[in-house]
Amino acid sequence: MWKRGSTETEMSLESWKRIVDDFRGAHVSHFEMFGGDALLRPEVLFPLIRRALERGIPCDLVTNGLLLDAEAARETVLSGTKVVAISIDGVGETHDSIRGIPGAFDRALSALRHVKRAREALSKNDGVPQIVINCTVSRVNARKLDSLIELAEDLKPDVLALEYVGEVSEAAIAGSAVAGVLPDPYYVVQHESQYLSAEDAEFLKDWIARAHSLGRPRGVTFNTENIDVLLPRQMSSGKLPWKSCYVCRTQVILDPSGNVLCCPFFSRYHLGNVMERPLGEIWGSERHREFIRAQARKSIAICTECILSVQRNPTFVEAVSKRFSQYLIRRAGRRSAPGLANGSQVSSGPC
Repeated sequence: MWKRGSTETEMSLESWKRIVDDFRGAHVSHFEMFGGDALLRPEVLFPLIRRALERGIPCDLVTNGLLLDAEAARETVLSGTKVVAISIDGVGETHDSIRGIPGAFDRALSALRHVKRAREALSKNDGVPQIVINCTVSRVNARKLDSLIELAEDLKPDVLALEYVGEVSEAAIAGSAVAGVLPDPYYVVQHESQYLSAEDAEFLKDWIARAHSLGRPRGVTFNTENIDVLLPRQMSSGKLPWKSCYVCRTQVILDPSGNVLCCPFFSRYHLGNVMERPLGEIWGSERHREFIRAQARKSIAICTECILSVQRNPTFVEAVSKRFSQYLIRRAGRRSAPGLANGSQVSSGPC
């Protein structure tokens, strides 16, 4: 995130609080705190979550866990955070190598344990915050997920969620300018692609079906819906169907300086700044509509490689398909679990 090169001053806590009130008036219904890592600024984060909840807006926190020590976990629970999602992409060295930080895995485990202990001791509501292990599946860890299942059964988070890796090519970036502004996505192909091979994609689909059929991880909700709706050929190629984007219509992205974005991968395409104008004047403006029109014209090339179209942007049919495919997987598993235990396979639903 720091390589994006912004030199603007980050907003103060008082500015953030005013923005919460503005956003509530504009009918924003949910906040997700992310970064970078929002725990880099705990003096803003926790009072802001409290302010949002006072205004009736629930808040989630997504973190890598590196800064989620016992005190931060205590504040997370006391502030009323609804969901804490901790990124764990594998066990031991697998996670450390993906994150590029020695000891990152142990610190993520400690973070999860700190939140569980704080929740048990301090939460006013049972099961709040919900604790999620979030795993991004790539070529590095796709055949190492058995140990993650075992870890989830040991730690007992509320949810183990798998999502597919996202990356964007330089060629797509070059063909995606809107009003002369190029995107700067978080994940760009570097030395080699992180997508699964066709063989590994088939393996992953079968592995997920077997895990569901055996009821694993036991005692933990296993959410694979963002992979269930992908075909193996889509996973291996990274090419997704082009469709209207609801992220740029329904999700307001606000950077630390108050700039409103309609796509997180266009950090320099500003719709306006909430320190200068209220959100109601910015959202739906001509500059906003210009971006939506560019997407509708299919002139933003990165849209065909954007994993947000799966994770954050389902059409009504796809949203239903996600839930239905999970139902079919579990239903098929209940009928055929003994056979699966001996190595047979089950289709992973309508995809």
